Amino acid sequence: MGPEGNVMKMWLGGLAGSVFAFSAIAAIAVDAEAAPIAQVTNIVNSAFRSPPGGSELPVKVSDELVQDEALRTETDSTVELAFIDGSQMSLEPESELVLSKYVFDPEGKQTAAIIELQSGTFHYTSNGVPDQDVVLKTPVATIGIRGTELLIHIVPSATIANTLSLKVDVIDGLINVQPGGKGKGAQAGGGQSVSVEGPNADASVGDIGDVTTAAGAPPSSSTAAEPSDDDKERDGPSADKKSDGPAGAKGDARPD
Repeated sequence: MGPEGNVMKMWLGGLAGSVFAFSAIAAIAVDAEAAPIAQVTNIVNSAFRSPPGGSELPVKVSDELVQDEALRTETDSTVELAFIDGSQMSLEPESELVLSKYVFDPEGKQTAAIIELQSGTFHYTSNGVPDQDVVLKTPVATIGIRGTELLIHIVPSATIANTLSLKVDVIDGLINVQPGGKGKGAQAGGGQSVSVEGPNADASVGDIGDVTTAAGAPPSSSTAAEPSDDDKERDGPSADKKSDGPAGAKGDARPD
């Protein structure tokens, strides 16, 4: 096991990260709830926000958001947010979230937060801020993070009717994903993806771009037709060599 594997093994298991986050948030004064926790830095087309206890409002650049505020984008719309600790999140078209809790300690330079990602696609990056007490909650699973940049997709399950699925691409850092029901959790690092087909499904891990587990598109090589004998004869030895590369690695026989 390499250094990254050792770090992941030692890192928070199960929902331990959530316990730390909830404990930190519980100690925060109620006055913090009214303070701005994020600002809108960019918007494309139309999006809306709902302050706690208030009516829905159109989103504008420089809008300040508070705890328990909801945010949603419409078709062909995106919104970019900058949080008070320097971390960032973008909402892609037809996405919804609620900023349940977000507390930043500037002296300790640590953040404790719960962000509810309800549906759609999100890009989150902590920008180097200690984020082990940040929890991303979805209808499918809870995501604990550490030093992370993520692409998060919450979409209808392809295998279970009337159920949402979660797919997370880890661009950098580590994540711990725990399904909300009976499913088994999983951890993943940079270059990997985690897929959960429902709260009661086990989390599966694969490389980014693996069509069976990842949020990215399937590799183009997975749909490429096998060259015919005539093609191989016409193209010469190079045609045979193509099947020996990474695209054909899964189908190669392993030596005894």
